[in-house]
Amino acid sequence: MQLVVGIAAGSMQMELLDRNGKYVTSLTDDLATLESLGVCDGMRIHVKDVSGEIASLLDHSVEKYKISDEEYEQRSESVRVWKKLHGFDKQPDQATMHDVENSKMIAEGIKVLYFTCMDKYGGFVRPQDVKVGDFPPFICDREMEEI
Repeated sequence: MQLVVGIAAGSMQMELLDRNGKYVTSLTDDLATLESLGVCDGMRIHVKDVSGEIASLLDHSVEKYKISDEEYEQRSESVRVWKKLHGFDKQPDQATMHDVENSKMIAEGIKVLYFTCMDKYGGFVRPQDVKVGDFPPFICDREMEEI
């Protein structure tokens, strides 16, 4: 999680929020799985930095370096140029096909056909986030209660 949010594990306070942003529970057990927590589609994990280090980044007494998009675009050695040279400016890393419908069209706006699948059953993820295997369908207990 530290690589995703940039906060050291010891400085994180994590909360599970439902699809409406309402607090469900605090995430304090490092061994708990998403299934044991009853996580369903649309829920999110909210991470707070409790270290106080973020305040140091907001120090307005130090003048910050600023550059316009136009000036940055003209630079020959930048992350933006590197991404364009290597084809990462418009395409995600990996295409996947899901067993269940994905409610959000992740690939909307992409004009290149990378793979085919049923509508709303595909997406793009980073290769290191892919687990290959034969997984049984996941049924959320909370969704079953609603039925």
